[in-house]
Amino acid sequence: MLKEKSEFSEVSSLSFLQASSQDLCILHLAKIFDNKNPKYKTRTLKGLIEEAVKHNRLENIYLRFADNLIKLQKLTDFRMPSEEFVTPNELKSYLLDVLKLPNIRVRIENIKLVRDKYIAHNEYIIESLGLDSFWDDVRFLQDLGSLYLSIIGRYFLHSEYFQFNGTGRNYVHYSMLSQMWWLYEMLGKIFERENLVYWWDNND
Repeated sequence: MLKEKSEFSEVSSLSFLQASSQDLCILHLAKIFDNKNPKYKTRTLKGLIEEAVKHNRLENIYLRFADNLIKLQKLTDFRMPSEEFVTPNELKSYLLDVLKLPNIRVRIENIKLVRDKYIAHNEYIIESLGLDSFWDDVRFLQDLGSLYLSIIGRYFLHSEYFQFNGTGRNYVHYSMLSQMWWLYEMLGKIFERENLVYWWDNND
């Protein structure tokens, strides 16, 4: 009986942790895609681009060596005005234009809608939103935001921000794995390790 209560408590704690983590993920991800505030400096990509370009010291950015810009073009399917080089102001315009693309805008609006109507105000309208690909869109926006930070850091602030070597599914940095080891231990305790499915195992 005590064992059953203990297992139930661990499962409940794990479920609460998962739900809380999902809410925090949506809250913080939506925040960086908000519009900049004309009165206050806010932590948004648009605001960061506007501020960062003021500190630029480059005349031209040569795309042959711009691996992160190449990744961004592939991710968004939106080409830059030149295949050879762009000026910092052209790069600024390109980055802002990417955020206006219809396929990007709908993802951003969906995550803001969930934040505003479901998490912040607890309105139960999710079934009518048509968000079948919501978590895929969350992953897409995470990849997009990560690339933006890398690009802004390298070309405007001249200080490389940490960037994963790849984007998309199954890219996890080793530091994240080490920090999440306790969760792996808990999952193994609750479900038994032989029942766990590992994302790096392709034999499924």
